[in-house]
Amino acid sequence: MNNEIDNKLSAGAIAFCSIFLIIGLIMLKFAISTFSDKIEFKRTGIITQGEVVELASSRGDRSGYMYTPIIAFLADGKSYQFQHSASSNPPMYDIGEKVEVIYWPESPSKASLNTFWGFWGPPIFISIAAVVFTLVGGGLIYGMVARYNTRKNLISNGQRITAKLDCVDKVARDKGRDYWVVRANWQNPADGKIYLFESDQLYYNPETYISSSQQISVLIEPNNPKKYIVDLSSMPKTA
Repeated sequence: MNNEIDNKLSAGAIAFCSIFLIIGLIMLKFAISTFSDKIEFKRTGIITQGEVVELASSRGDRSGYMYTPIIAFLADGKSYQFQHSASSNPPMYDIGEKVEVIYWPESPSKASLNTFWGFWGPPIFISIAAVVFTLVGGGLIYGMVARYNTRKNLISNGQRITAKLDCVDKVARDKGRDYWVVRANWQNPADGKIYLFESDQLYYNPETYISSSQQISVLIEPNNPKKYIVDLSSMPKTA
């Protein structure tokens, strides 16, 4: 059996996906720490009434200006102000509107709106982003490793069959490099079904090296022909 079929894990692709995974895990750790701090804040914080004294404006990407409420409150006879963690357009509060505030008794300058999203919003958003990065990075790595193991098993234990050449297709990209794939079909004598196969990407037109009557060698999993490798190991390699 020909073991020269390409079955390499791309170090560059693994590294790229690992960056997503690492960022996700770091963000997840930060989110857990933030939740822990918020729970302690909720347990020991002092609740009082505050007032929106200003709407700080900033230029948004698409929605024009975004408005962030600045809230003032009294603690131990002193006046404190803080800026809410979220901005919106239209403003979520009006100037002069009364709001509930929670602050650290040891450091009243560390304060937050005592609403669900005002208090828990930041760690929730961090957690969502962390889960997305972790799942994307981990999922891509898992997919590449699973594909590598499947191909490794096919190279070692797959059944070699000959399929009929259908065509060579050029896949044009809007941006980036065009590539070609070889398509073939095979009728399984065991169940009479026709299976369609598509090769890995080739970055040159292989039609010069394939005759229209040529049989294409394919490695399949005997009990599941949908798992396969189109064997183009005899084709010229690109530099």
